[in-house]
Amino acid sequence: MARKKQKESADPGPPPQTLRKLLLAAGWSLAVLLAVAGAAFFVFEWDRFLARDPRFRLPEEDRAGGGILVEGARHVPRSAVLKVFEADRGRSLAEIDLERRRAELLRLDWVRDAAVRRIWPNRIYVRITEREPVAIIQAPAGISGSFGEPLRMRPMLIDADGVILPMQGAVTRPLPLLLGVRPEQDVEHRRKLVRLMQRVLEELAPAAANIPEVDVTDPENVRIAYQTPKWLVILALGNEKFLDRLNVFLAHRDSIEDRLSHRAVLDLTTEGRITLVEAPAEEKR
Repeated sequence: MARKKQKESADPGPPPQTLRKLLLAAGWSLAVLLAVAGAAFFVFEWDRFLARDPRFRLPEEDRAGGGILVEGARHVPRSAVLKVFEADRGRSLAEIDLERRRAELLRLDWVRDAAVRRIWPNRIYVRITEREPVAIIQAPAGISGSFGEPLRMRPMLIDADGVILPMQGAVTRPLPLLLGVRPEQDVEHRRKLVRLMQRVLEELAPAAANIPEVDVTDPENVRIAYQTPKWLVILALGNEKFLDRLNVFLAHRDSIEDRLSHRAVLDLTTEGRITLVEAPAEEKR
């Protein structure tokens, strides 16, 4: 028993090479911890520096740009964009939540997309992508007081996504009047109706200049207003073969034009035939 204890007491421990490895690992671990702690301290102090130094604060007033640069806004008022950043005046750029401000910009009329970024030391850059209207719609604007037409209507614009837009100045290019789309419809339904109008006009592209109006009230029987040299007539085209059916009308237009009147309704959905559905009220009287 005494020999065993003597043998254990004589144990030399781990070899020097193993000890060196342990010390090296411990040294590296300590170095990593110190580096992480140093980096965290640097970031903390840097954030404090950015938050406190007045050089990095968004200007309080909108003078000479006021620190907010806005591009791409033709219909969106600059004042509406600046209002989004009103609470950020006098704050450090580092403290401004850009994603939140972008989400607020997307809620403005005419804004389809927006990009927001910091320009150090004290400016914000805003890039607006506006919506492109593709048609004009008629929206209720109140009671007219007229028994025949009890509602006053006002023109509004609509884009390819079915988003209704307020009129902002003059329309720079001719747009068709789109009937059958109303503000109370959900945006997805409006989008489908707008896409249907676009499909019709795309197929009828050679004659698009003569089509001021598309009626999608009944998607299974689309109607268009077609301007002839003499009359504006309503053509019922169904839900397919739009160009073929229009060509039937054009092929016989000269022979039937004298029997038509303003806004007479013609049904072209029966292959190869033109049927007078109704004449305008003034002709019936």
